Amino acid sequence: MEVTESALLRDSETTIRTLTILKEMGVRLAIDDFGAGYSSLTYLTMCDFDILKVDRAFIRDMVGAGETAPIARAILAMARILDLEVIAEGVETVHQVVRLREMGCRLAQGDYYSPPVDLDVLAALLDREHDRDERGVIVKLPRSAAERLAPEGARVS
Repeated sequence: MEVTESALLRDSETTIRTLTILKEMGVRLAIDDFGAGYSSLTYLTMCDFDILKVDRAFIRDMVGAGETAPIARAILAMARILDLEVIAEGVETVHQVVRLREMGCRLAQGDYYSPPVDLDVLAALLDREHDRDERGVIVKLPRSAAERLAPEGARVS
């Protein structure tokens, strides 16, 4: 379940209590748009989040002499120390993918991978034949997707 920082600010006591109950039920929690609002590091420990989603503002300008690269690097380092998974939001270019991988970020979402799709389109994509593990999780992407995700010049087998 994703929770934005702004949602934590509205009624933090009730929200934290609800998130704690969900966590006890086994729900994985993600803090969304991290760094976009009134970031409070306290929330990261109070709610026992599993995933930190880095706001797209830090991803957009991080290539080349991008001013946000040091901030993105710091957020990734902090997340590693806190044992949080990290998802970079708003990834739109192969250069951003490469830079994120260099920084140790292995999960990302954005138009580079796919624009937003309706539920029926998503269901059709997931119904396609994929290599899956014993839990049904896709472990190997179709060749076309793997080629798109590979760094330039890499061979996909």
